[in-house]
Amino acid sequence: MKKYHIFLFLSISISLIIIFNCKSNSPTEQNNEDPPPNTSDVSGTWTTDNSPYQVNEKLIIPDGETLIINPGVEIIFNGHYQFEVNGRLLAVGTEQDSIKFIASNKNAGWHGIRLLNVSSTNDSTIFEYCIFKNGKANTGSGADRSGGAIIANTGKLRISHCLFQNNIQSAPSRPDGGGGAIAITGGQPIIEYCEFNANESTYGAVILNVNNSTNPIIRNNHFHNNYGHGIINSVENASPILINNLIESNLADEHGIVHIGSGSGSVILINNTIVNNTCEGGSAIFVNDSSPPLCINNIIYGNESSQIDYSVSSEYY
Repeated sequence: MKKYHIFLFLSISISLIIIFNCKSNSPTEQNNEDPPPNTSDVSGTWTTDNSPYQVNEKLIIPDGETLIINPGVEIIFNGHYQFEVNGRLLAVGTEQDSIKFIASNKNAGWHGIRLLNVSSTNDSTIFEYCIFKNGKANTGSGADRSGGAIIANTGKLRISHCLFQNNIQSAPSRPDGGGGAIAITGGQPIIEYCEFNANESTYGAVILNVNNSTNPIIRNNHFHNNYGHGIINSVENASPILINNLIESNLADEHGIVHIGSGSGSVILINNTIVNNTCEGGSAIFVNDSSPPLCINNIIYGNESSQIDYSVSSEYY
């Protein structure tokens, strides 16, 4: 009888261990050490074998570390959590197998990817063939209120062939934060061959460029059906270069679809098509308190209320 009890006890213990180790995959399991409360340090490689990855806390890629996300992986945020990149993130999907950053609850959303403390010793972060949906920068202030899907102040960033859809930035007043999809606050990142659809913000529905060290290259993208106070906003000495973008059927509640203001720097627009947008009380290209942009071979037509409005004082000539 004692042997039977011992055998039964061992059987139950082994079963419990197997059940515990078979729980659904989460990023926390990637760590060798226990993370601080409510955060999880991540690195290594995420594969489709363990997908979807369920996020139940703030994620951090530490300085000097790299996380590789393989094509076809889904990252599902089960709350309004940030993904902080202090090292390097390589999320390179394919046209057939994109990488998805999504929220399990569309109303709650997730708090976006934050590249605000990336040291120069780290190599570039790359997003290619990724889908970003339902990111929400709608709590806190400043940087926390900026970049529904991504905020970055580093030039070591390339975003290409990605879809940004239904991302939101909101604040009680302007300009407390901005950038419904992306906020760039420093460096010269490259944003190319992406689609931006149905993003929203109280300041810069899709992209907000801020400060004198910001000169991103924004090329070959499609912006459509976005809404906010400007669609692409450049302020405070930022100098973005926009090349060969299609900007159509967007709605701005004031000022401009491409809004250049508050002492923006040397903005350049080359070969862009800006058509059939609506700006309530503004124009397709609106400039105030800034130097006029350098415009080369752009197509601008069919926009309401007007095509171009330069409200520029003499100090900028």
